[in-house]
Amino acid sequence: QYDELTGKNQYSNDIVNILRAGLSNYFEDGRASCAYVYPDRIDGKAGKHYDDFSNEQDWILMFYLMNSTGY
Repeated sequence: QYDELTGKNQYSNDIVNILRAGLSNYFEDGRASCAYVYPDRIDGKAGKHYDDFSNEQDWILMFYLMNSTGY
């Protein structure tokens, strides 16, 4: 909105890059995760996987759609 209000367009590329980076954890089957468990084991459970319960990527889709449609 800053770029729109001032007409400077100084953050346009940064905005697009931030939005695209947020889409990097969407998978081909439509699943997504915002957290990766790095340790080999945690409390006896296997690690090194995306956390199924950390799936809060909907915000990036909302902002991407708002930015690309002009809302």
